[in-house]
Amino acid sequence: MGAALALALLMQAGAVACGRGSGVGDGGGGATGVVTGAIVYSGGPPPAVEASGSAGEPVAVAGTVVVRRGGGEVARQRLGDGERFRFVLAAGAYRLEARSGDALCEPSAVTVAVGEERDVRVVCQVK
Repeated sequence: MGAALALALLMQAGAVACGRGSGVGDGGGGATGVVTGAIVYSGGPPPAVEASGSAGEPVAVAGTVVVRRGGGEVARQRLGDGERFRFVLAAGAYRLEARSGDALCEPSAVTVAVGEERDVRVVCQVK
């Protein structure tokens, strides 16, 4: 087995063991952009997490973000409290969906442009 293949397998095993996705979607070519962001709660304090960060900014909460394009899943990441997501994606239109506890999360549409980085908040309603 070549050294590059062994390293790739080791990195994949580490990602699986941690329960986190790679954050790399169908952006295998050079025409990619980056989408970063967080899952945030609105409408009430999130359980076991402070309701706001510094200067009243919402705190990133734990959950899973799924990136879809044309109805199919392109990438996913599982996040812990305070963590942000980062996806490298081919240029185009995507839909970000999230799950965080029993909160109702609203999908977010995002358009990825080559060489650009977009910051997105996926908002989940808490009662």
